[in-house]
Amino acid sequence: MEPADSRGQTAAAADTADTMIWLAWVGLVLADPNLPPPVRPEGFWGAIGVPFPQAHGKVTLSLRAEPTHLAVGESLTLTLTVRGTINPTALERPDLRGLEAFRTRFAIDDLPDPAAEAETDRVFAWRLRPRSTEVSAIPPLDYVYWRSGAQPPSRGFQTTDTGPAIHLDIVPPEPPPPETFIELTDDRAPTFWYDLAAIALGLLPLVIEDVVGPWRRRSRAAPRALARAATHPAWAIRGYLEERLDVPVGVWVPSEFVPGLSTVGVPMALAERTAALIERTDVARFGAGPEIDAAEVRSLINDLEAWACSRHSA
Repeated sequence: MEPADSRGQTAAAADTADTMIWLAWVGLVLADPNLPPPVRPEGFWGAIGVPFPQAHGKVTLSLRAEPTHLAVGESLTLTLTVRGTINPTALERPDLRGLEAFRTRFAIDDLPDPAAEAETDRVFAWRLRPRSTEVSAIPPLDYVYWRSGAQPPSRGFQTTDTGPAIHLDIVPPEPPPPETFIELTDDRAPTFWYDLAAIALGLLPLVIEDVVGPWRRRSRAAPRALARAATHPAWAIRGYLEERLDVPVGVWVPSEFVPGLSTVGVPMALAERTAALIERTDVARFGAGPEIDAAEVRSLINDLEAWACSRHSA
């Protein structure tokens, strides 16, 4: 057990360090009276409001989500506008990944900051992908800002929020269309007479490998995905990856696709090509980009299937 005098020395050293920090802050405040104290509460991302005693120093927030009706695996854009600060360009991006209420409900990806309507505004944006149909709302966001002139200084920290939660209507992924038979060529498929001769000669293991093996390995995921390439390109690729490779692409954000596919062995070039096409299909689905050529989707799926078959036959 640590001696009492040792604990006392440790506490005294901590108090001394805190005192030095506060004294340093006091010195800095002489040059910048709006500088917040060194001990700052959770949820403070650098926002500074108009100093006391002015009555119009309140910082306000607005939160907007589009769309609010979507399927698991689809994404929405969340936009936060911070109004009324005196330092809008110095604000830090709120860390949604560090907030359990957001992290457990959504896969989160930062988006570029949209343009602000006023000089005192700052706008942040994220792409959120609901993790399941159990996600029913975007929770309110608590936001702390600082106003100088309060006594004691710690009372200068004010808390506001984004208001009521935003309701979401999350539905299961769209079911695939009825299976359509699409012939997939396989040069290794032997002829009927070859099969018969092999069986006659007692080469049953060879028949199983050369006839049953390739078609067994060629999953139903590829025909389903190829059938959907023209009408639902985004779900064609995502559905194929989830069914064929058993990867949770429905909850991945764009930055997770390449490392995620690489962990299951997909070659880097093919993983990057897949991630890029998925990103383009997402943009096209929300009307922000050109339509996706079905031939390009089919080509990617065939290349992924060829790699998957080669992996099983290796």
